Amino acid sequence: MLDWPMFARMIGLVLLAWVLGCCVSVAIAAFFSGSVGLREVFAIAVLSGGVGVAGMLPFSRVASRMLGGPSIAEVLAGELGRFVAFSIGMMIRIVGTVALFLLCRYHMTTGTTQLAAWVLGWYVYLTIVEVAFFVCLSPHKHESADCCR
Repeated sequence: MLDWPMFARMIGLVLLAWVLGCCVSVAIAAFFSGSVGLREVFAIAVLSGGVGVAGMLPFSRVASRMLGGPSIAEVLAGELGRFVAFSIGMMIRIVGTVALFLLCRYHMTTGTTQLAAWVLGWYVYLTIVEVAFFVCLSPHKHESADCCR
């Protein structure tokens, strides 16, 4: 059974971290006012958030079959299902980030190095946030992952 409150809380925390990241990135772009404009930074931030949320969707699909104390065979299938869903989510994030970079490189006049830095920065930031919240909020975590309490 899916722990919907846990998943909703995880999505809410990731979106909160994304909004905070948007504010910080726009402030950094405004302060340094380099070759990357505020519109470009905001567009990259918004599209990166979309890629991040899309990367969480496969987990929500497979997570609906989470375990509630079943047999060992079901436990293995459940763990494998979560691993596969997490892997598919990461692939969506990687492909989406590459597509975002190519889209930005085609439509924005900013240098490739600056675009790559912003897009890669968002990828790393959102991936770290998602993985950290996933580990902290998972109901099936090991005792050594005792965080976010």
